[in-house]
Amino acid sequence: MNTSALFQKTLVSLFCFLSIATNQTKAQFDPSTGLWYKDSVDKWEDALPIGNGRLGGMYFGNVHTDRLQFNEDTYWSGGPYSTVKKGGYKVLPQLQQLLFEKKFVEGHLLFGKHLLGNPVEQQKYQNMGNMVLQFNHTDPISYYRRTLDFSTGIASIRYEHKGVTYTRELFSSYPDQAIVMRISSNKAGSIDLQAELQGVRNQTHSNYATDYFSMEVIDSKQLKLSGKSADYLGVKGQLHYEARLVARVKGGTTKKDCTVH
Repeated sequence: MNTSALFQKTLVSLFCFLSIATNQTKAQFDPSTGLWYKDSVDKWEDALPIGNGRLGGMYFGNVHTDRLQFNEDTYWSGGPYSTVKKGGYKVLPQLQQLLFEKKFVEGHLLFGKHLLGNPVEQQKYQNMGNMVLQFNHTDPISYYRRTLDFSTGIASIRYEHKGVTYTRELFSSYPDQAIVMRISSNKAGSIDLQAELQGVRNQTHSNYATDYFSMEVIDSKQLKLSGKSADYLGVKGQLHYEARLVARVKGGTTKKDCTVH
């Protein structure tokens, strides 16, 4: 629900669909219309971006512990507030006179004291959370490739492990208002993973007293992350959000401890 006018009671929903399938088809990638790499990454700025104008993500593409960091455009710190200083208009004639007299320093100081909004900073865009996937790959992998296709908006990785080819593909759908990830292999029964939704502490402007979230297992195929925006610059966090991960498994089973087989 994208209703900024109801900021105090807004419920932000993000559905991450996790699709597990076998018997994959060979993906086609044109290197002239995208990016491709031979290594996974740990740094945020090296991850692959996806987005649909409202939902966005940064995909890391690690083989063993994979991560998608996601955001929603209405999730900010704080809540409704006004920066207007009461009675500031009364000094406007004096400020104009100082400017006419080219007393710019005096005018600047007068403006800062009576007209400059408080707080002077904007609220901060928040990191909503992470989808983390743990894969039970014990042996070394080969033929790793990480790509972002500009023509389709799909970020993906592909690699081989014990003779099996694995593929993970992600995109952010505007019509469905969801981030979708498809995990596939060319051998039945070869995908084994654990999935989590993790909240994020915004350490630069938050602490354990002002930044709240909780993680729940709804059922064997659904996880929920919910919380409240952080307090910042004396403005109380009032935006409540919710994100969900839904697993759709083809030819496999799921357990309530979030393990997918």
